Amino acid sequence: LRAEWSRLDNPARIQGLAGRHLKLVPMDVAQFDSLEQLPERLPTIDSRDPADPIGAMLDNDILTGSTTPAPAR
Repeated sequence: LRAEWSRLDNPARIQGLAGRHLKLVPMDVAQFDSLEQLPERLPTIDSRDPADPIGAMLDNDILTGSTTPAPAR
């Protein structure tokens, strides 16, 4: 089992698989943004259940950055 794991976990093997199966490209300098573009503070989370901060964000319609806001009407 250890020999099989060593073969499967070999970085050269993983790199070869990634090169064959993933369409990865080098990062472009334009993908980075300046620090001035970051928000000054994180939004405050008003959570009734401190064990579920993501659920509290969804309940309070706080933008998490994973979706774009709807256009204003």
